[in-house]
Amino acid sequence: MSKSNLLLKNKLLNNGLYDLFLKNKLALYSDYCSNTYDNCYFNERLRSYLNIAFYDYMTDEEYLECERIFNSFRKRTSRLRKRIECMLSNSDCIFLTLTFTDDIFIKTSIDTRHRYVTRFLNLLNCDYVGNIDFGKLNGREHYHALVNCNLVNCNSWSYGSINFKRVVNKNSLAIAKYIAKLTNHAIKSTTKNSKIIYSRKRR
Repeated sequence: MSKSNLLLKNKLLNNGLYDLFLKNKLALYSDYCSNTYDNCYFNERLRSYLNIAFYDYMTDEEYLECERIFNSFRKRTSRLRKRIECMLSNSDCIFLTLTFTDDIFIKTSIDTRHRYVTRFLNLLNCDYVGNIDFGKLNGREHYHALVNCNLVNCNSWSYGSINFKRVVNKNSLAIAKYIAKLTNHAIKSTTKNSKIIYSRKRR
């Protein structure tokens, strides 16, 4: 992604225009599902509606960037769903939450903490998927991860606390919950740390 596109994406995510775009798109999709529109009519109606609704707020370039953000997020979520479904169907899984001490926050950068998490997950020697998150009340940075193993040595995480929950329910509701946890904030940052962390394929 070029620097100009990155700046435009950041602008749309921060000024609320993308949220407005998304709400209108989802509202129209709901209307489409409750009626007998065909896809061609729906897409034409959507574009016409959005062009009118955003006439005073959004340029053509901004509209197209919103579409790119939306499509990228859908692909990311689809890929994540497939990975989680595969992990839950193969064997035991544990959902982890990794936090950092105040001292670690003071002495390290977000890039360094990202490396700490990736290194820790790699040492588990199993399939995993993880992502950064921020507390709702205080915005405190932490990480969530779903790991495909039945035992985790909590003492090996020396940068803060570690909480874990064994995955018992492996239904569609559980999958949706983990997707929501792991995609949270993945779309809102322009740094590499916002990307979902996947384990590499093991031989």
